[in-house]
Amino acid sequence: MNAIELKMIKKKYPDCPVPAVECLSLAVKQGEIITLLGPSGCGKTTTLRLIAGFERPDEGSILLGEIPVTGNGRWIPPEKRNIGMVFQDYALFPHLNTRDNIGISLKKEEKEKKVEEMLMLVNLQGLSERYPHELSGGQQQRVALGRALARNPVVVLLDEPFSNLDSDLRNHMRREVAEIIKAAGTTAVFVTHDLKDALAVSDRVAVLRDGRLEQIGTPQNIYRHPETEFVATFVGKSNILPGIIGPDHNSVITDLGLIPCTHTHELPAGQKVKVSIRADSFELDPDGDVEGVIRETIYGGNEIEAILDVKTEKGYMELLVHIHPEKSIREGARLRFHVLPEFVAVINEEQSGAEKLAGCHNLLEH
Repeated sequence: MNAIELKMIKKKYPDCPVPAVECLSLAVKQGEIITLLGPSGCGKTTTLRLIAGFERPDEGSILLGEIPVTGNGRWIPPEKRNIGMVFQDYALFPHLNTRDNIGISLKKEEKEKKVEEMLMLVNLQGLSERYPHELSGGQQQRVALGRALARNPVVVLLDEPFSNLDSDLRNHMRREVAEIIKAAGTTAVFVTHDLKDALAVSDRVAVLRDGRLEQIGTPQNIYRHPETEFVATFVGKSNILPGIIGPDHNSVITDLGLIPCTHTHELPAGQKVKVSIRADSFELDPDGDVEGVIRETIYGGNEIEAILDVKTEKGYMELLVHIHPEKSIREGARLRFHVLPEFVAVINEEQSGAEKLAGCHNLLEH
């Protein structure tokens, strides 16, 4: 059963020359955590507001729990959609304590029992009488989540929920919030522009660009097998090279030479493509096929980010490479690498408009 279905949604604001959301079809399964990921202005927050009912689509329809809430002349207002919402600033009532904030929308006869359940679920049993200003950022977030879950919503929507937290607390709250949502058995839609947020909490990630869906899949699939150049460069750091499919269908011929790849989409030999080679797909190897000179390094703690100058038949090429910090490297050093095929993806963006539109419809079937 799908908790949410968006079918060919379009939304354009009067003061904007291009649609905020266009041709967006998406299905979210019951109990699934899905993240809308993309840069500012890509349409992810508008999509969240459309699901919540804060905005009306110009075209298309939305179903919640298989019940149409908008489209074909039908409109159900936000307060009747049974949706829980966690806002970026949590939107807690400053004059109410934790208990009353969580139970603000509950009926009197169910309030006491339900609030106790939520306090236990979000691990705030000993903080029920504290006011928002007496709570840490992570505790405030759990109050907001408990309030959103208290009404047993069809889906809970979270708009940039970790953006106001420092890095250590953010790492902790990613795990904790995902565990709470899973324990509640609730469907959730996150909105974020932060890659680590998306990869850490999601069952699936939907990457948006200019109001359209670029790709959807598990965090591992999105990272390892990007289908477009935008996804390859936005979801992690990657080197994009032109090439053609090799005669064995398991490699791509590039200026770097023959690059092994296990994900060629069964494209014909000789097909022009682009290949995405992740910065962490290069492994130091004295006998490796890729040789370059370290031009610049950036120390990142658990890895060193290095820019390599690589000589090819057409001149010099710049490569971004991640190296384990245990390896002693210096600028100007000449190193050799081999490429790990599991972090290499073939990108074929020469689909026709009809094929891409068909793919938009097909997303509802997965």
